[in-house]
Amino acid sequence: MTVSMDWLNIGWDKNFNKVPTPPYQMYADLTNMGPPVSNPESILVDTVNQITKSYPGPYYLFASGGADSQCMLWAWKQAKVPFSVISIKYTNGDSNDVMNLHDLETLESFTNEHNIPITYVKFDIINFLENDLEKYAYKYFCTSPQISTYMAMSECVNNGTVIFSGNFGYEIATNTCSVFGLYRYAMESNRSIVPFFLLHDKNIAGCIDDVRIETDIEVPDNCYGNNDMTAKYISNRRKVQKLEAHGFPLHPQETKTTGFERVKDYYQSKQHLVNHKDYIEFANEPSNRVFDILFRYRLSRKVKYKERIVWVK
Repeated sequence: MTVSMDWLNIGWDKNFNKVPTPPYQMYADLTNMGPPVSNPESILVDTVNQITKSYPGPYYLFASGGADSQCMLWAWKQAKVPFSVISIKYTNGDSNDVMNLHDLETLESFTNEHNIPITYVKFDIINFLENDLEKYAYKYFCTSPQISTYMAMSECVNNGTVIFSGNFGYEIATNTCSVFGLYRYAMESNRSIVPFFLLHDKNIAGCIDDVRIETDIEVPDNCYGNNDMTAKYISNRRKVQKLEAHGFPLHPQETKTTGFERVKDYYQSKQHLVNHKDYIEFANEPSNRVFDILFRYRLSRKVKYKERIVWVK
């Protein structure tokens, strides 16, 4: 089996060590990223064929409703090789209330149009966060509750190869040390996993250029007065326009979602779970929400690293 993303030299400190050492600064060398191409779909199909030659089947594509997931599914559909789509529904215990349903609506419309069946799997997100999150965070050096969740939910598959979309290389500078926790999991778990399909080799990583789409974006009324919502809306629309200009038939979300929005709201109603000491200790962090304090910032007491990666070009 080949190693996914072997084009990307990534490691700790300037020597790119594989074992985390103080000051826990990650470096990544992008020198080998491939060039943009006029027909990125052919590059994606080539990548699918590489994976099917090097990784054992069957192939399980984990997908949400985002643009990256849709690009991945479109590539596998065009490659005309067998694959299965797994989509995770976050629940609280045995409840039938799906906490990330809003994140899956565009996935369902996209797959319906292109006749791609989906297997939905329930995952008790509340139980995972409160009982199993720390195990994954400590073992794979990752303080992101979302990324750690992806690790655990992938284990609903016990054969073949699990594949996550990731994003194209033009966006890679937005990736953080936490995001690459999924890469560490793939390398260390002894399972067959492609952690980032859209970064799998140098050609697919670089095939989409970072040309800004010069189109005025009208921000909806519900974003006015909220700089964070406005920025996310504009960023998502530009990304969708870019990918559509490269030929991908997307069903875009209005704004980029993670699937954790309602999970965060659930914990925001449980203020008693965070004590005054925590609020003071993490006062300078970007968020003061209960979810982030409980399941992200508290982890940083034991899992210490610098979130921002030093990118070498």
